[in-house]
Amino acid sequence: DAICRNLALAAGIRQAESFKAWLSADGTSAIGRFQHDGPWMRPDGIVVAKSRQDLTDGYLDSPINRTETGLYLGGNGIWTGTLLSGLPSSANCSNWNSTATTGEYGSANTILYTWTSEGALTCGFAYANFYCLQDLPLIFLDGFESHGTEAWSVTLP
Repeated sequence: DAICRNLALAAGIRQAESFKAWLSADGTSAIGRFQHDGPWMRPDGIVVAKSRQDLTDGYLDSPINRTETGLYLGGNGIWTGTLLSGLPSSANCSNWNSTATTGEYGSANTILYTWTSEGALTCGFAYANFYCLQDLPLIFLDGFESHGTEAWSVTLP
């Protein structure tokens, strides 16, 4: 979580302290770590999932293929330790403490369930990415939260 928060802070994202990693470990599910029910958007404003159920129903609205700065990830592998249900996989690099075991990974460039559960790889594999999601209630979905000036304009009749 600290890595996600530091990345969000460095990118100038408001309320950076509300970011959490989409990671599971023994006894800790990724979906259970999030209190709020979405929606979640990429930095470019594209909706990824409308709710927690939408994160775990087998299809995302859009792939999570952008970094906090908007950089395109392509088909990069992403460590998750998380099955489609949002629950822990038994493959979690020994709770993310070992390179000698296996870890569940997902693919950044898909909307299918494989975004979080593509399979297991040796933890020494050079994946350095994981998903960071903001755990924050969204009151308005009008662009205002993105700091864009278009959110301040009003069309009068």
